[in-house]
Amino acid sequence: MQTPWGPSQQVTECAPGVLFVSTASHGGFRITPEAEGWHDARQIAQNSNYSFLRSDGSGNPVAWLEEDCDAPRFARAHGIN
Repeated sequence: MQTPWGPSQQVTECAPGVLFVSTASHGGFRITPEAEGWHDARQIAQNSNYSFLRSDGSGNPVAWLEEDCDAPRFARAHGIN
């Protein structure tokens, strides 16, 4: 899977619509509109210098939350370990 940080090396499903993706140098959450916390993820991505709101290639929005800054905040708020 291609991520904003490069090709993924490991992908773990944390919850429906929430994947944790690791790359050679970085990683974070990939969150789709099906996720329970989609609106929070979208808001975080839109207001962050470290995370991204992108299309999945089919025109569907995807929030990418950077692992060191924004992903922990999302995880705590939505009970994701």
